[in-house]
Amino acid sequence: MIDAHQLHQFFDDKVAGVRASTADALPPTYTAASPGCPLSTFCAFTADDVIAAIRRLQTSTVPLI
Repeated sequence: MIDAHQLHQFFDDKVAGVRASTADALPPTYTAASPGCPLSTFCAFTADDVIAAIRRLQTSTVPLI
């Protein structure tokens, strides 16, 4: 059984590992929307669209020790 301290430590270690593995990554880049670009220009996504996109993601988890 995992207690609260062990769960907290797991997430602290997980965050520290992600930060360490991305420390040398380039900063993100953003493209500004053109002035006057209305929000209606964007497409709506359905729940099925989101589920399909998530299923295409690469697995990046490790088993809980």
